[in-house]
Amino acid sequence: MNKPSRVIVISVIIAFQFLMTESVEAAVPTIEDLEKITVIGPLPASVRKKMEEYIGYYVNRMKSVKSFKEVIQARKRLINGYNVHRSSYWQSGYAAICADRICALLDIPDAARQVQAAITLANMPQYTIQPAIEKMAKHSNPAVRYWAVRAYKASIRRMVLYDARAEKMFQTLKCLGMNDSGSILMAVLRCLTPYPDMDEKTISTMKSIFDEIWLARCKDVYAGKVDVIQTYHKMVRFLIPFSEADKKRILQLLADALEASSLGLINATNRKSLATKRLMELLIALENKLADITATNETPILKILDEKISPMEKAIKTRLKVNEYWKSILAKHGIKLRFHASKKSTTTKPTTSPSR
Repeated sequence: MNKPSRVIVISVIIAFQFLMTESVEAAVPTIEDLEKITVIGPLPASVRKKMEEYIGYYVNRMKSVKSFKEVIQARKRLINGYNVHRSSYWQSGYAAICADRICALLDIPDAARQVQAAITLANMPQYTIQPAIEKMAKHSNPAVRYWAVRAYKASIRRMVLYDARAEKMFQTLKCLGMNDSGSILMAVLRCLTPYPDMDEKTISTMKSIFDEIWLARCKDVYAGKVDVIQTYHKMVRFLIPFSEADKKRILQLLADALEASSLGLINATNRKSLATKRLMELLIALENKLADITATNETPILKILDEKISPMEKAIKTRLKVNEYWKSILAKHGIKLRFHASKKSTTTKPTTSPSR
C-alpha cells in the first residue's frame, strides 16, 4: 500500500472512531434530559420510557464499572433523577422502576455494591419500593439490613396510609429488632419512635412494638452484650414523655433497663471488662433520666459508682439502691419492675397493646 492510500485509510479510521464516540456520548442519558420533561399528572408511556432508559443506564453502571468512585457517582445520578421533579407521580413511578431494576444488585457477590444499591433506595421514600425493602431486610449483609430500616423510617408516613403495607412493615421491623443488634437495633428503635402528630392508631402500634422489643432485649443487657448495652445507652436521651400517660410508659421502660443492667453488673464475671464499663455508663444514664422525669434530686447510683471501692462492692451497693431507693420512687408512679433474670421474663407483655 502506497503512502497516499495509507493516509486515506488512517483518516477513515479516525473519522469512524470520532463518529462512534460522538454517537456513544449522545446516547448517554443525562439529568438535563429529565429536567426537560414536563410533569403534570400521570406519566405517559413516552415519559416512562425516558425514565427507564435513564435508570437502566445508571443501574448498569453501578453493576459494571470497575472503579468504586464511579459506583458512587452512578448512585448519585440515580438519586438526582428521583429528585429532579417534585411531582408525586414522578417520584413514585421513578422509585418503583428503580427498585425493580436495582434489586438485582443485591444478589451480586459484592458487598460494597450491595450497600450502594440499598442506600439508593433508602433515598427514595415511596411505598412503591416496599418489595425491595423487604428483600433488603432479609439480606445476609447487615449493612443492607440497616439501610432497609433507614428506608422504612424515611417512608413510614406513606407506608402507614395503607393497612397492609403498614402491617408488613411493622412485622419486619419487629423481626429485625428482636434479632439484630448494634446499629440495626438502634435504627429499629428510632424508627419505632413515633412523631407526635401521627394518628393515634399508628402511635399505639409503634409504641407497642417498641416496648416489646425493649423488654425482650433487656435479657441481652443483663447478659453483658456490649452492642445492645450501648444501644440502650444511646436510646435513653430519646425517651421523652409527651403526656402524663406517656410518662408512665417511659418510666416503665427505664425501670426495665435499670433492673436488667443492675442485675447484669452483679452477674458480670470480669469486673474489668468492656461490658462492665458499659453497664455502669448505662446505669448512670438511666438514673439521670429517671431523676429528671420523677423530679428527684438524688442520684445515689452515680455516687456509688464514683466511690473508690472494689468493683464487686459497687455492683452490690448499686443493686441495693435499686431495691431500696428507686423501687419505692417508681412504685409511687405505679411502676413495677418486670424484668427478671429467668428466661420467662422476656415474654412479659409490653406496656401498650397493639391496635393494628
